[in-house]
Amino acid sequence: MRVISIKKLTSGVAIAALDGERLNKSIESYMLMGERVTLDFYGVTKYSALFFQRSIGPLYRGFSVDRVDELLEVANLNDAGLRLLNQVREQCIRYEQDSAFRDAVNDLAWLGVE
Repeated sequence: MRVISIKKLTSGVAIAALDGERLNKSIESYMLMGERVTLDFYGVTKYSALFFQRSIGPLYRGFSVDRVDELLEVANLNDAGLRLLNQVREQCIRYEQDSAFRDAVNDLAWLGVE
């Protein structure tokens, strides 16, 4: 089992998209080898939906929901953080599984872009 310290990765503030993308690459590499991964949020004082979207969201593109649930664990994340993570998780799963929802999200993302 691999334990990834989110505090070391983010200096205690897990909000940046780039940090989320770096974390995703680490998680994916271990999961591809069949290793369990624990994300340890000890000492993390702030987090954002964007961080979770970039770190956890892409996993549902490459792995089944059951496989992610089997190999990925979260430790030391407070209740508010767990609620946010679960909300992001559910939206990412829906995005991958529901083409109408995905199209609607993609249409919104392009509003105002010419």
